[in-house]
Amino acid sequence: MTILENSNIVTQVRATEMEDLDRCDKPRLNKPFYVILQRLQIGVLFLGALLFLAWCCSYFADHQGLKEEAVDKAEHRGSEGNGRLPGNVVPYHYNLTLQLFMLPKYNFTTRGNVEIFIECIEPTEVIILHARDLKVESASVALLNETAENKWLYNTTVELDTERQLLLIHLNDTLEPKSRYILDIGFYGIINNLSVGLYRSGYIAQDGNTSWIASTQFQPTDARRAFPCFDEPALKATFRLHIVCDKTAVALSNMPQTKTESLDDEWKLVSFSENAPHIQIWSRHDMIQYGEFSYNVTPIILKYLQEYIEVPFTMPKLDLAAIPNFLHAAMENWGLITFDETALLYDPSKSGMESKVFVTLVLGHELAHQWFGNLVTATWWDNIWLNEGFATYYEYIAVDHLQPEWNIVRRAIVRMLQHFIGEEGFRKGLKWNRNKLGIKQVMTSWTSQAGYPLVKIERNYENRTAEVTQKHFITNLSDDEDEEETTKRQNEKIWSVPVTYTDGSELIGLLKTDFWLASKSDTIKNLTDENTWIIANVQQVGYYRVNYDQDNWNLILEQLIENHTVINVINRAQIINDLLNLARSDEAEYALALNMTKYLFLEEEYSRGSSFHCF
Repeated sequence: MTILENSNIVTQVRATEMEDLDRCDKPRLNKPFYVILQRLQIGVLFLGALLFLAWCCSYFADHQGLKEEAVDKAEHRGSEGNGRLPGNVVPYHYNLTLQLFMLPKYNFTTRGNVEIFIECIEPTEVIILHARDLKVESASVALLNETAENKWLYNTTVELDTERQLLLIHLNDTLEPKSRYILDIGFYGIINNLSVGLYRSGYIAQDGNTSWIASTQFQPTDARRAFPCFDEPALKATFRLHIVCDKTAVALSNMPQTKTESLDDEWKLVSFSENAPHIQIWSRHDMIQYGEFSYNVTPIILKYLQEYIEVPFTMPKLDLAAIPNFLHAAMENWGLITFDETALLYDPSKSGMESKVFVTLVLGHELAHQWFGNLVTATWWDNIWLNEGFATYYEYIAVDHLQPEWNIVRRAIVRMLQHFIGEEGFRKGLKWNRNKLGIKQVMTSWTSQAGYPLVKIERNYENRTAEVTQKHFITNLSDDEDEEETTKRQNEKIWSVPVTYTDGSELIGLLKTDFWLASKSDTIKNLTDENTWIIANVQQVGYYRVNYDQDNWNLILEQLIENHTVINVINRAQIINDLLNLARSDEAEYALALNMTKYLFLEEEYSRGSSFHCF
């Protein structure tokens, strides 16, 4: 296909027969598209996640034998008011060819062509999709006919709605429901410096010259900056990608390369499809040796997550790319995860344990996203917190499996849920009916209101009981709010709190008993004698802070000084972190909090130091 300068002329393309989308292997750009440029050393080109979107690949559905389901019209229907696409057509495949002019003299521009295969849901005379910072040169639509020549609809009119970032293609004929069509668009774009969409990042190479990397950050709504598309998370589709780039560059995508074709002395065409699974680390040349740690642990974490989740990772390859000056810690593009250099590369000669833990946690988080966020996708961005919640939880699960001696604390409500329904119940999603509290009742108190509770245990040493109360934990008290207003605000909320506790008569790793604090207060009976401490929230399985009466705090301090290892390592971190934050919020004296830290000169575990991070 030749892209013409005159946007009023619609280019006609004769489509070949289509079976299983094999017809889309070839790029849509012909020789006249490629412009001869002066050679420039641009180092390594990471065409990041053009790469393509967790949300815009349905590779699993195609290669796992999973049943494809049509997009629910009601679920994905938009309107002019809510900024959503109308849902009258849905995409199922993209065939994208993109040329990158990675030269300052050419203003970092792109030229491309995209064929979008769509299915019509209801009679349509206007196709609406997303485009931002793009110049559309041509647009045409054809009825997909697998047995004969495609019927092209001429005289299309293109309208760009820059305010709503929409591309409207008006037709002189009506698309019919249950029919499939090809939407062919030629366009120009830019490689911006905003760290969103398709963007550039420069660095000084070892030879002193500036090298350039092109990468992408599409989530949540910036794929439309790179090429015209249906830029909503529920509208998944398969992709065939062809990149035209300088011969000195390296092009990466979610999928492995199928071929590289020389176009002339300056340009090459790189096509991507599928191949055997393969893991690779990419970075600038002088940093690649620091990728060894990530290269070694990635397959271990990936294997564990596959076994734990019981769904295989079937992308044919996984590239991990370190991007200089990356705006985020990482981005979980399906099959091509991009990282800031500090989140992927680890130099054991210069970096300490904290850096090693950080790299491992980021790896665990982004690998978990290959399932939670990529394979399973929210229908809209207001539910993205759920993807992040599960990915955060599973990053700790995976890292704890990889390095159990690190005692990684999984600080999430999901961990609390797993605790009270059990490991297998959590994994299998079994129905839960325990202690007469339904899981919906319990979790609603945690998901429908902000904040978390402070549980206070005040012991009566004479009758061996304790009063257990809860209130909203507020760190930053308002200067304009008096004590009465603060108390009222703290007592407005009630959580269903799974209270666990133990004492010095047994190992703290064993749960002595537990009960649900579903009201403002309750009572514990038959406690240990007055000379023995108790500690609640055993191994910090609950998402709440704990305060005690002064005498019990003193008993805990005595134990830490005498033999701190009697108390579980997670609870030792909890004690320090809770007390520092209690003092900060005027719930405890600073003298008590600082006094408790005296034992730390005996501490050898990593997680104790991290207890100060939030203080």
